[in-house]
Amino acid sequence: MNWSHIINRALENVIIKKINAEEDVSTGSLFKEYMSEFLEKRAPADNREQVMIDRVYKDKDKSVYVFKPKNLINFLFYQKQFRDYMPTVIHAKLRELGGVAVRFRIDKNVTTRVWELPFKALGMFIEEKSVDDFKIDFKEEYEDEAF
Repeated sequence: MNWSHIINRALENVIIKKINAEEDVSTGSLFKEYMSEFLEKRAPADNREQVMIDRVYKDKDKSVYVFKPKNLINFLFYQKQFRDYMPTVIHAKLRELGGVAVRFRIDKNVTTRVWELPFKALGMFIEEKSVDDFKIDFKEEYEDEAF
């Protein structure tokens, strides 16, 4: 029997249970909540220099949040005790949201490494795809069966 037939038959009995966003305590949901808190609910940087003291600078000209990566990691790991994502996964998540690592000029003599994350990134969390948005078809057609 072909594996695709086995998988398709098994998936016929799958039940998808929808969860309200308020009830969701998944790792991804917690990450979204903590990122939103880190970017929007803490004291913002009043100027570029305050990025160095654990604040998030909102660059309105470029429409990005600017923050030091170690500050985000410290916030997640030590303040929120969120260790479900290692730094490499957090890095990948930031990239998925449109973030880029750049050199940031504090003043004419000082630059530092930071992440820039577009303002629209928080909206991307909210506009997640529903299970209903995906059509999965495991049926495969082969002229000459290799199995």
